[in-house]
Amino acid sequence: MSADRGPYRKSYIVPHGSGFKYLRAIPKDLQPLEKNKQAWVKYLGPVSRTEAATLAHALAHEHGRRIMALRALSPVERATAIAAGGFDSWRELARAADLLPAAQMADVVSFDADRAVPGQEREPATPLAAQMAVGSSASLSLLALVELWETVRSPRSPIGRAKVGLCVRRFIDLVGNLPAHEITRAHAVAYRDALEQLPGMKPKNLAEHLSRMHALFAVAMSEGILTANPLDSVKARELGNALAPRRQGFTAEHVRAIFAALSSESETFGWVVRKINRQIRMLLPSFVASPTSDPTSALALGR
Repeated sequence: MSADRGPYRKSYIVPHGSGFKYLRAIPKDLQPLEKNKQAWVKYLGPVSRTEAATLAHALAHEHGRRIMALRALSPVERATAIAAGGFDSWRELARAADLLPAAQMADVVSFDADRAVPGQEREPATPLAAQMAVGSSASLSLLALVELWETVRSPRSPIGRAKVGLCVRRFIDLVGNLPAHEITRAHAVAYRDALEQLPGMKPKNLAEHLSRMHALFAVAMSEGILTANPLDSVKARELGNALAPRRQGFTAEHVRAIFAALSSESETFGWVVRKINRQIRMLLPSFVASPTSDPTSALALGR
């Protein structure tokens, strides 16, 4: 058990139901600033352990910065934050009063999605002021598209940002690191088909990948950078339902075979056979076509 617990504890992920959750203890000296919570807990969803580790790394990055910000508070700031109901409440009040430049600089909401994977660096994003115009020969990379999405949407959840980064990295791995304006519907379909082949990929998770990629291109269209969304109408196939076994009804031959087997039962059980047979004859009169002279016929039983 210790061999399994080590990596889980290191990455702050814990099995939970059909997926994982993020669990990280809050240092005791900082708990009063977190409304006396003892741990940060976040359900990561029904994802694989690899995906859970990626999402947990993003949260750990955020909480690491948060710990640094909390411990950078002066004694007066700390006391004021506790009295205000916690660090978040105090920070918002201080921002409104323009009294906390240090906390603004240490804003724990910001997050670099592409650095959620250790050792991976983000390509420099295209500044918004220098973004390409529609029809321009300039290109916008997928990673720059993520930067644009973050700037326009300003998502607060580190989990959401990490998931978008994961979807883009998978597109790059499975389809290629193409400029955004060169990605076509055929590439989007290829992305979906490749995702279907990944071990453990469920239709629900696949649909989330497509939805998040669609959102990236939708922002680029809204900003006038792209003229089409290649993910439009590209949906996840319901493979689970298609492959699920379906209940098949009995044919006339099946029913006759069942009653033929019952014909050898004792008289004690015979009344049950006759009653069932009468019900079937009323509901399915076409079965009367069976010859009554056949002692193994279902229709001969109980006449």
